[in-house]
Amino acid sequence: MTERSISAVTNGLMQLLTEERALLRAGRARETTALSVEKLRLLTELEAVVLGNSGGRISHADVRAIEAVKGMASENAVHIEAVQHGVRALAVRLESLTGSESVGAYDKRGARLPFSGGNGQYSNKV
Repeated sequence: MTERSISAVTNGLMQLLTEERALLRAGRARETTALSVEKLRLLTELEAVVLGNSGGRISHADVRAIEAVKGMASENAVHIEAVQHGVRALAVRLESLTGSESVGAYDKRGARLPFSGGNGQYSNKV
């Protein structure tokens, strides 16, 4: 494999992260998993190029490009966290819907009475 420049690798990462952001914003989070392998490959390549840089000097333009990649990756992480929060909230809401159903009847302490077995009968009498 020929070693590419830092700017070539960061350009590839920016394109990939831009695609990932578009998918997240469009509500197609599941499709972002297909980008994971390429993202990991590019990050590994960037690391190798930076570490293999003779003299250890990186141009200011390359530093700015790496910072831009870092910024976009952080922003995408916020979108991913929002998706995760939404999925968790949906799961909690669905769980509450499948729990015992209560109607407008109450026991002596004021707690709602659930229907028993979904047959329209109350579990117990007040």
